[in-house]
Amino acid sequence: TTVVDDRLVEAALSIDPPELLDRETLASDLLKLYNTRYFGVLGFQLGELEEDLHELVIETPPPPHTRSSLQLGVGFLDDFDGGTTYHLQARHQYLPANRRGGEWETFFQLGTTLRAGTSFYQPLDWNTKWFVEPSLSYARGTQEIWIDGQAWAEYQFRTMGARIDAGRVLGRWGEIRVGAFSREERGRPRIGLPEFGSERERRGGGLAQFRIDTEDAVTFPRWGASADLIYEKSSETLGAETDFERFWGEVSHAWSIGENTIVPSVEYGDNLEPVESFFSSFFMGGLFRLSGLGNRELVGSKIALARLIGYRRLFRSEVVGMKVNVYAGASFEAGNAYLVDEDISWESLLKGGSVFVGADTFVGPVILAYGRNEGNRDRFYLAIGKSF
Repeated sequence: TTVVDDRLVEAALSIDPPELLDRETLASDLLKLYNTRYFGVLGFQLGELEEDLHELVIETPPPPHTRSSLQLGVGFLDDFDGGTTYHLQARHQYLPANRRGGEWETFFQLGTTLRAGTSFYQPLDWNTKWFVEPSLSYARGTQEIWIDGQAWAEYQFRTMGARIDAGRVLGRWGEIRVGAFSREERGRPRIGLPEFGSERERRGGGLAQFRIDTEDAVTFPRWGASADLIYEKSSETLGAETDFERFWGEVSHAWSIGENTIVPSVEYGDNLEPVESFFSSFFMGGLFRLSGLGNRELVGSKIALARLIGYRRLFRSEVVGMKVNVYAGASFEAGNAYLVDEDISWESLLKGGSVFVGADTFVGPVILAYGRNEGNRDRFYLAIGKSF
């Protein structure tokens, strides 16, 4: 027997008795149920009750593994110019956590930035379309402060937050959610004379988020769309020290013809109200985000980035029984970070790009790239691994 309620199974079936059974539709429904990871290999039986009347019995065995799963990840980025970041990640999932298909996830990361968090995703209806998700998060790390292309200082930050969201799943392509949050953020200079002084902020407010994800892969998608739009408002009435609004969004789409793929994308972030704070800043720079610059080199109250990445799948091979796709490509990028009173124009955008080779491997994507930007800023990059 399985943990989840039978009503969850019934709601997933596109069958309205006493209509005739469509085996292709039933197979699609069972595959959707299997992908929830609540069950083992699903099956069905047709039992005859009387002439021209049959009973459909869905077999829902428990999964062959336990409800707990552990995933490990590793990531490394080096720009061969003193900029190196790394992380080791672990993610534990407990699924299903209850009869309604809840999911408890805990995340931990060691490395350049320390992160930890836990969340509980709870469907509210048997169709698993409406949900609620409370979460806790913690992060501690450092950020270099750049002046005229050189890292002159380092800023240490720490954030702790609590959040609760409620939303709706939109088919198999997206979701929309609203939420409330509370965060405490602290920062101080660690090395040198940074632009930001020591500060401590408390924020509380609401947010709205809309996501689309139909891409067939994370790093080298061949088709599909991806979008993430977030509006956030801090309010003194909800515990914030100052009123504050911000928006950030990124949209991309992948198209392929044969072995060739192009992925245009745009990114925009804006503090809708003037505010001077490290924690309200947007960062830009690094591989595929103005290649040739240092990682997160540019900082501002708003950012804009337009990018076109194209690549070709050169060949497929098999390493230790695992399929590996090898790609070569190039990117063209235009963007910048701006102060509150600066206008975005074509002349103000920094233009650059990169050439790269990459592969999907058992440790995640591996990319070797050369990036170049205006002012003869250039550097090589080696990126290994992925993030959850």
